Amino acid sequence: MSEGAELVEVVVERSKWHRGKGTVGSALLTLEGKMCCLGFVARQSGYALQDMFGCGTPASLAAKTPFESPRGLVATLVEPEPGFLRFGAKTNTLVCAELINANDDKALTDANREATLQDLALKAGFRLRFVD
Repeated sequence: MSEGAELVEVVVERSKWHRGKGTVGSALLTLEGKMCCLGFVARQSGYALQDMFGCGTPASLAAKTPFESPRGLVATLVEPEPGFLRFGAKTNTLVCAELINANDDKALTDANREATLQDLALKAGFRLRFVD
């Protein structure tokens, strides 16, 4: 990113945010219609809700269309999977895994979770803003 470039801001609506419940049932888009923090990132990147349904991570979203480049910020959260390059397979980046862990961590308070996610988002090259 060039110096002074504005970071993309992703707004997370707390009423639609799935968090702090561990990994079971967590997804970009849950059955209840809630999204983890990375679900909001996927929406900001242009993915439709029906594309996100059934995907637990950005890598699984990218796997739905392995020969297309991931869109928007999702592209910064996945990388080619070693050993499967010719198949277009993707894996989550380290910072993506950290975002997932912080979003789902049962032990974090919401205030600590939001601060941690904001720090990790900056590390990934975007901003997270939480709203009621």
